[in-house]
Amino acid sequence: MRQHCQKNLLFSQNFLSKRVYYSSKGTTEVVETPKYENIGAIAASVGGAISLYIGMSFASLLEFVELAIR
Repeated sequence: MRQHCQKNLLFSQNFLSKRVYYSSKGTTEVVETPKYENIGAIAASVGGAISLYIGMSFASLLEFVELAIR
């Protein structure tokens, strides 16, 4: 029992209490809208990214071939 009282005393001496007050109690409404309206827009975006990566890879491959020839 005595040990329990010592723990409570130790806790009460080292306990920090913080009260938080908000400057206003207003709320914010968040509205989400879809970026892509249909599947065609998604396919076009993915196709554009894929062609960009393929083009960059092809250019890098040609540079390596050029480096190997010299």
